[in-house]
Amino acid sequence: MSLKLVLAAAAVLSLGAAACGDDDDDSSSSATTAAPPTTSAEEAMCADRAALTDAVGQLRDLDIVAEGTSGLQGALSGIRDDLEALAESAGDTFQPDIQALRDSLGALQDAVSSSSGAGAIAGALGDVASSGSALLDSLQSVDCP
Repeated sequence: MSLKLVLAAAAVLSLGAAACGDDDDDSSSSATTAAPPTTSAEEAMCADRAALTDAVGQLRDLDIVAEGTSGLQGALSGIRDDLEALAESAGDTFQPDIQALRDSLGALQDAVSSSSGAGAIAGALGDVASSGSALLDSLQSVDCP
């Protein structure tokens, strides 16, 4: 069981690193920077993106030894909730990436819940890291305050 938790922590750190990537705007290239959101739908999407990023950070900072699999599953549930809010506010634009992360989170949760072997968990973790990074990269196209 501890190997599963270590593998889960490794994947979370990978996804968390992607969520915390540098998104500073270069002030000299402001002519090519997207305008800030002006509609309430865009503002909601930005808030949901921030909440998802925070949830990933909480998972990254989770003390797996102290919290165990129940803490990990709770953190995954929080990410799923924030992902669903983002799916609603983002409309159709990011749905393929959102669905990919949904699917990979489900597979990871199933692997952890069913006490699958380390190989299955490692594969699911790799899929979460990959799909999470792809979604976060796509979301960088929206300039949020």
